[in-house]
Amino acid sequence: MENIYSELNTSIVRFIIAAYEANDFRALKQLGLSDKQVKRVIDMPMKQFQRFNAMRTPIATVEFNPRHFDLCVDYIIKESGTDETKDQMIKMDASAAMLEALAGMDIMEYRSRRTRLGLDKASQGRPASLNSDESITLSQSWDKFKDEQDDMMRYFKVGLDTRLPLNKVWAYMRLEQ
Repeated sequence: MENIYSELNTSIVRFIIAAYEANDFRALKQLGLSDKQVKRVIDMPMKQFQRFNAMRTPIATVEFNPRHFDLCVDYIIKESGTDETKDQMIKMDASAAMLEALAGMDIMEYRSRRTRLGLDKASQGRPASLNSDESITLSQSWDKFKDEQDDMMRYFKVGLDTRLPLNKVWAYMRLEQ
């Protein structure tokens, strides 16, 4: 039979030790442990500590704060999506200046992402100008996504819609504004 509580027990004991070492007495108080109980865990040799892995009985009752749990999950999902969008924008030739302005991405992160994505070094200088057909297409797409509140998402959607390199979209829109 699999011991489903071993990881929970070990994590709780590690939390106790980390809270103690950080002098986070509020966290220890929330656990409902006495000072004597905390001291017993802190003074425990490693060999005894490792025995928590074998305990089949839970040492704590876990209660979730549904509001905080949902906020954390929502944040993680949103940030994951944002990271994927940034990577896609880099693949669509977004410039470092564009992502710095829209997403607060510094040049080191930009370069790191390009390397991780297997892309060559970004081209330097101003991108080529749009021809008249491209500028009409871009203006129509920009208007199409005017209700998008997030500027980064608006540029991303316009780039997908027009298939124009984002560095060209960025340069053109900066001149238009």
